Amino acid sequence: MKKFIKPFLLVIFYFLSMMVSLFLILTLLFFFDYDSFVFASGDDDVGQNYVEMLSPYIGVAIIINTLLTIAIAYLMKMVDFRHSFDCKSIDWKNIWIPFAGSVCFIFVVFVSVHILQFSSYRSDAMFRMLENVYGAIALIFLSRVLEELIFRDIIIRYMFSKGATPLQALICSVLCYALVAIGDPWDVPIYFCHGILFGILFIKTGSVVLTTIIRISIYLFQYVVSREFDLLNINTDMPTSYYVVLFFVFTPPAIFLLWKFWKTPLPDGRHLPFDDAKIEAVE
Repeated sequence: MKKFIKPFLLVIFYFLSMMVSLFLILTLLFFFDYDSFVFASGDDDVGQNYVEMLSPYIGVAIIINTLLTIAIAYLMKMVDFRHSFDCKSIDWKNIWIPFAGSVCFIFVVFVSVHILQFSSYRSDAMFRMLENVYGAIALIFLSRVLEELIFRDIIIRYMFSKGATPLQALICSVLCYALVAIGDPWDVPIYFCHGILFGILFIKTGSVVLTTIIRISIYLFQYVVSREFDLLNINTDMPTSYYVVLFFVFTPPAIFLLWKFWKTPLPDGRHLPFDDAKIEAVE
């Protein structure tokens, strides 16, 4: 159980530092934009007003927060970025297989949210960040790369270095990733499912390149839709039965494509990342 301690401490630091960052931003807004702060506090929907005030700055807070977390991970001797962006295990000719499988899987999660009548798939703050150019850049590009380094590369590779099995490393990564959404419990199942997907992709390729490409592509799509068509905030009135049909339509290809990706042999001379420690010990 000792191997799980450092990853969970790292996530606790990540969560707490994010709360502190947002509190500091609110404090600065109180001093430098007092009129808006008082107006937001005096309205009936105080929480929603604070979200609107913070949304332009959340992207910067996320980047600072993730950089601090990586620094803490380095001090905790959990960082080994030698293979983080190694692309040799990625079959670029058939990259459409994990990409299409991931899209289908994420769509299944999206549909499941509607079937189970969870809250909004993405928070209002995230929507507003996507509507802001600088916030979109921070959220789509920089924070995606940094998050993949923390929740996939650092945590999973650290678990392997301590002798964990692929399943143990995946479970640890998934739980840590889901804990980030603890502030909005409705998002925990979504983060949990996404953590399984991106954890499997990382374990198979041994780098964050593929997971980052897929995550950036998804957020770019959301950004284009929100900027050009203003569709992201529309709540559809589709009956639940439609979502059930979509669930059964997209679930089989998601499972088939991801399973095919997992079973595809690696290029000659390549190995799964959980073998790194064994190979380096022999060398």
